[in-house]
Amino acid sequence: FLSSKNGKIYPVEDIHVEQLTEFNANYVNDFKCDIGDLEDFLKEDALTQQIEGVNVTYLWLSNQTKSLVCYITVCADAIRLKGEQKEELKLIGIGYKSLPALKIARMAVHSEFVGQKIGSRLIGFAMNIVIDLSKQIGCRFLTLEAKNTPDLAEHKRPIHFYKKFGFEVLKEKKPHADYVPMYKDLGPLIKSARLSQSKNRLGLPDQI
Repeated sequence: FLSSKNGKIYPVEDIHVEQLTEFNANYVNDFKCDIGDLEDFLKEDALTQQIEGVNVTYLWLSNQTKSLVCYITVCADAIRLKGEQKEELKLIGIGYKSLPALKIARMAVHSEFVGQKIGSRLIGFAMNIVIDLSKQIGCRFLTLEAKNTPDLAEHKRPIHFYKKFGFEVLKEKKPHADYVPMYKDLGPLIKSARLSQSKNRLGLPDQI
């Protein structure tokens, strides 16, 4: 993912991240998104749900314009694997019916900045949360539900975007289901991060 369709890549140095609060909620008023449900959630429900402990929303704000570029909402989740991966985990003594995960409950980019690699960075942000959580509690998977409603043109359906980042369909639903559950196994990245951390403690280079 070296370049975007329009040739622009939003400068990451212009972004700072804040957790949504009643003190910065004014930033959401001018937010515009191509998917109306995601815009409505941010403006009408995000803060209430966060106060009630259901999820947490992070605002990505422009240092230059002091405006909202994008947001991501996450919450705790659990998934039930099937098939080959379930059997592989059983072989190493992991036979739980449900496994711990972090869910991307909502994620949206301001319509002015679509196609500038911001969505890619939001995925990376969520992955880093999983890796950080795994140091404190059990958390291995990243989950989401990709919007798949008929009003979206096939090439605009988020499922194609998420597949580029290694997300897999968790379970097949009806062909015209409005939402498709997906997941990404971060086990290998978590192990790599722990190994790197251990080497740093010992003063060893990462290449060993």
